[in-house]
Amino acid sequence: LTAKNFLGHASSKEVTSEKLDYPAPVVSIQGANPRETTYSDELVLRVDAALPKMSCVSDSLSDAKMDYVWTEATGKYTGSLSTTNPRILRIAAEQLQATESYEFQCFVALTSNPDNNNTASVVVDVKQQPIIAKIAGGKERTSGTDQDLVLDAGDSVDPDGMSSAWEYAWSCINATDGTACLGVDGSSALSISPNSTNVIARLDAGTMSE
Repeated sequence: LTAKNFLGHASSKEVTSEKLDYPAPVVSIQGANPRETTYSDELVLRVDAALPKMSCVSDSLSDAKMDYVWTEATGKYTGSLSTTNPRILRIAAEQLQATESYEFQCFVALTSNPDNNNTASVVVDVKQQPIIAKIAGGKERTSGTDQDLVLDAGDSVDPDGMSSAWEYAWSCINATDGTACLGVDGSSALSISPNSTNVIARLDAGTMSE
């Protein structure tokens, strides 16, 4: 190909294409590309492969046996790619890291002639999930004014399994009228236990009223 502008400047590009004397299999991975998943979900990829319907393809080749090889192109995934059904790749939950992207490929070749092959690929984006905050003991509880009230958020969950340090910020409002607890700022009405993660909040006896 030679392209020339009105000033007479030209540039050329050459591409070599080798045409095979036999049809290559048509290969595709079902679903959207790119694909989205999460750390806590199993990923299932299914590949479709067949020789094209052509008059030059004999009946024996149209049902020819094919071999399937799955790979991951970025090198970020180092887990198992073994399959019980060669057309289906299953990646177990908690194997793909949140915020990362992976590219899975399936190489398909005729068993009788491996040079007759084709490849399909799909990009998989692993989306980050919201933190799940939990307070032990259920949503509601009863406590007398003569008792300490201890709130423990240690069961809070990061569904992405990230190793980042946790931060906790406690606050308190009167559920009846929406005012700050004891008429002061909610956070100051909570006595946080002396630990680095602030995972436990304590309201001392005598500080609560109806």
